[in-house]
Amino acid sequence: MTTLQPTKTGHGMKKIQPPTSSGTQHHDSGLSPERWRESVMDAALEHLPVGLIAIGPQGETLYVNATFTEMSGYDLSDFPDISTGISLFCPEPELRSKAQESWSRTRDMEGNSDSLTVKIRSGETRLFRFTSVALADGVVVVTVQDETDARLALDENLRSRHFMGKAQALSGIGSFEIDLQGGGLSFSDHMYSLFGLEPGVPLPLVTETIAKWIHPDDQSDVSAALETLVNTGRPVDVHFRILSGEGRVRMLHTVAELEVVHGRKLIFGASRDVTLETRAREELAQREQYYRSLFENTGTALAIFGNDMVIRECNSRFVDLTGYSSRELVGFKKWSDFVAPEDIGRLVRWHEQRTQEKGKGSSDRIFEFTLMNRRGEPKRIHAQVSTIPSTQYRIASLIDISKRTASERITRTLYGIARAMAASDTLEELFGQIHEGLGGVVQATTFGIALKDETGLSLVYSSCLKELQDSACGGCREFMASVAQDAVVGGIPFLRTFVDFPGVEHISGKASLMASPLRVGNRIIGAVCVAHQANPEQFTQKDLELMEAVSDQAAQAVDRRMYEQALTRLNEDLEFTVRQRTQELMVKAQELEQVNVRLMELDKVKSQLISSVSHELRTPLTSILGFAKLSQKLVDRLPTALSGPGQGTAEIERIKFNLDVVSEESKRLTRLINDFLDLEKIESGRVVWRDQMVDASGILSQVAETAKGFFQDKPEVRFQASTPGDLPGVRMDPDRLHEVVLNLVSNAAKFTAQGEVELKAGVNNGYLRIEVSDTGPGIPESEQERIFDAFHTLGGEDLPEGKTPGTGLGLAIVKKVMDHYQGKVSVQSQMDRGSVFTLQIPLPCPAE
Repeated sequence: MTTLQPTKTGHGMKKIQPPTSSGTQHHDSGLSPERWRESVMDAALEHLPVGLIAIGPQGETLYVNATFTEMSGYDLSDFPDISTGISLFCPEPELRSKAQESWSRTRDMEGNSDSLTVKIRSGETRLFRFTSVALADGVVVVTVQDETDARLALDENLRSRHFMGKAQALSGIGSFEIDLQGGGLSFSDHMYSLFGLEPGVPLPLVTETIAKWIHPDDQSDVSAALETLVNTGRPVDVHFRILSGEGRVRMLHTVAELEVVHGRKLIFGASRDVTLETRAREELAQREQYYRSLFENTGTALAIFGNDMVIRECNSRFVDLTGYSSRELVGFKKWSDFVAPEDIGRLVRWHEQRTQEKGKGSSDRIFEFTLMNRRGEPKRIHAQVSTIPSTQYRIASLIDISKRTASERITRTLYGIARAMAASDTLEELFGQIHEGLGGVVQATTFGIALKDETGLSLVYSSCLKELQDSACGGCREFMASVAQDAVVGGIPFLRTFVDFPGVEHISGKASLMASPLRVGNRIIGAVCVAHQANPEQFTQKDLELMEAVSDQAAQAVDRRMYEQALTRLNEDLEFTVRQRTQELMVKAQELEQVNVRLMELDKVKSQLISSVSHELRTPLTSILGFAKLSQKLVDRLPTALSGPGQGTAEIERIKFNLDVVSEESKRLTRLINDFLDLEKIESGRVVWRDQMVDASGILSQVAETAKGFFQDKPEVRFQASTPGDLPGVRMDPDRLHEVVLNLVSNAAKFTAQGEVELKAGVNNGYLRIEVSDTGPGIPESEQERIFDAFHTLGGEDLPEGKTPGTGLGLAIVKKVMDHYQGKVSVQSQMDRGSVFTLQIPLPCPAE
């Protein structure tokens, strides 16, 4: 190693000078290569960008370069050794102690690097970094860098970064830096906060960050933005979602640009959390879409206009209403451009008033006006205008009420006609009221009504203007009748223009007319027709619709009035007939009253006759019956010896038989008279009813004992009585109960030749039920309804052999008795199988 020797430089500084040596001279400077290299090295050491100091093994100062002298203001002569230099540069004890410690570390570690605060010749305090390296021969080479400006810049940078961090936190903006060479990533504190991380946490590489924290659906967009930035160098502006460490999804708005710093490509960017803004923007967009949809799809026409009345916005309904396109309307047309002349003044005055009331709490306005669309068609509009808060704009809601107005017009007309029709008394008055009502809404010169009857269609009402009557009425009636005929035949209303009308040549030669059938349900009862003989285009389709509505109501009124007139005539005819029939009935009633009086007199005579005849018949019958019984007893006591042998006995038996016949017939005749008298008393109401609580079981037992005698001569017929002993009592005449049951059993015995007759009783649904059944020939179905009529008897073919017909009074008495006690008697019978007679007697209430 070459030994460095101190020399004096031209600047008064000592410098290291290598020893001279012989060698080859440089071809340009005349110096040898070794000398030339030393000169070059000498110049390089003098002008290094850092200060250079060489210290010997004993602490002596061997060399300082020009750069150090410029930095500190001291040269080699000012500090011959390191101790002097430390005292010179660090006059304060604390700084001197730190410098000495640093020099000691340099000796011990053969190298060191420390930043020390020193005082230079000018008295200024500077920050120098001393970096020392110990050589093999004990020489220490020290490089000196002035870090004062860098430290100031660093401090300023730290202050700036602190302030920037605060500003980022307050503004919600975080910054980041990406080193494209190594893929490193660094965050500001607020950027850490955006990602939900603790500040200072080590960050992965950019690619890992994208995969870890960027939302999967947005990773491709972020990667594409970075690629665009790197390839083109153009700044990027991107929105993407991140998955923060807190488990939340956030939307970041990020801008970034590429810069080259000291040859390194760096991406600097800033991000802001726009999650709430994005949500608010989305909600705003949804609300805007909602209100736009509401604005567009509402059922009314909407237009927004300013103080100048120029339309700023409108929906499709407004476009349809006016007939103009949206391009033609917005920004060009005024709302007043569509208002009919008769309404424009009122609209402008209202608008000026509302403009003057700006900010004074002016209220909405609702009014109606006539709008003229692009085709010149008038439309009646219901408008409601409202001021949009905090703006100079107003929104108008327009509803086309043309149909409603026409409907109201028709309704008012129909109502007026209906009231007028209700006040008319005749068809002629009704026709006049219809004419008057229709004339109020349809301007016509001729009016007619035709009605159908049995003979066909005829014009029953017509009217013309006075000035046209002389010239037009000659053929007017016939022509209007033909028009009505067309309406009746076609069955639909019609409108005709430019029609040749009789008698109008002096006016225009043409006329317009309308006709509508008078329809009631499916019936057409006539037609109503109008004409205008001065204007061939007087009527429109709306007039025809109005006339059709009027004709429908008129048809109802005419039909009703026709029926009312027909009903009036019918009532008059009926009243006449009633009066006539009443007089006839009064005559008949008088005649019937006279006949009734006569019948009552005859009935009284009949009762007296029956009573007298019965009395007159009973007396001889009683005598005949008594003498017959007496004769039977005498014959029984006659000795058979009074007769001849073999002959007396037969004669005596013959006499006995005859006496038996007389006795039986007398009894039968007596029963007939008794039955006849009983029936007559019941019918005349003279019978005495001895009602009491009757032991039904006891009465039926008595009937059963009595009835056994009916079957003594009928061994082929078996009689059976099934009557419980605990039947409830009934309230009635006991003799009548005995009589009706015995009559039924007697009839059964009479008509049953063989088989069985049964009497049975029970309780059913609040009734005492008594049945008498037999196996007799039965009763024909045709006779069953009449079997209980008085004096009705079965024909001889229905009687058993050897039996004579009865009187027809027994069942009639049964029916009368049951009716008196609100009971029932019925019969069920089949031919050749027998009959069942049933009595149902109501049981008394528990209180009875």
